[in-house]
Amino acid sequence: MLLGRYSEEMMMLLEEHVRDGDFATMRQPLDFYGVNYYNPMRIAAADETAEFAVRVP
Repeated sequence: MLLGRYSEEMMMLLEEHVRDGDFATMRQPLDFYGVNYYNPMRIAAADETAEFAVRVP
């Protein structure tokens, strides 16, 4: 989203909700970037043989 577009996978889920002008709004420069730490969850890369790409340390 910070690139002014959605990934192809996300666009397949959201295309019916995207309206004309949405991407122009998303491409505007940011003057503030906030991060929500109310419920942090730390993850790490998993071993190559793991079922999932990430693991909870």
